[in-house]
Amino acid sequence: LPANGTISFPGYTASTVADASGVYQLHVTNADGSPGPCLTCDPHPGGPPVGLNKEDKYVDPTGHWIVFGVEWAKHSPFVGQSYQKYLEIENGWYADMWAVSIDGQKFVQLTHYADTDSFAGVLAPRISKDGSKIIWAKQIRPADRTHSFGIYQLYLANFVVGTNGLPQLTNIKNLTNP
Repeated sequence: LPANGTISFPGYTASTVADASGVYQLHVTNADGSPGPCLTCDPHPGGPPVGLNKEDKYVDPTGHWIVFGVEWAKHSPFVGQSYQKYLEIENGWYADMWAVSIDGQKFVQLTHYADTDSFAGVLAPRISKDGSKIIWAKQIRPADRTHSFGIYQLYLANFVVGTNGLPQLTNIKNLTNP
């Protein structure tokens, strides 16, 4: 991503995603492909707890923000172990949506599903090219015999950076056909 010289780094292997404790952390890498910093390996004011898994990251096309999922502090146990647990994390189980500035200095929690839902999660947040809209899938039920990956609803919102310099979601709409 040319803007600001950094790109998101998904790191799909355990050696590049999981920290020493086995927690998946959010990294960036330099535009030339060389290693960049971990944005969530150390505590930051307003940032998510270090000991919670981070997943499903996306750099907004303006190059200012990375949106990503963060595991809830309290939730039912993951069903699987090892790779199955990784898939549950990557499919948004028990996750709220956060944003971090590309330089890792500003964090904000965008959704608060842990406060209201017994099971929910954020999957595949994507920001429009102009940076004004965001769309994501909210998981509302886990996988079962009929729905291999779970049941999701599609949401759309305005992605607005406020006077405090932090993004927020406004005008949230559930686009799922009832």
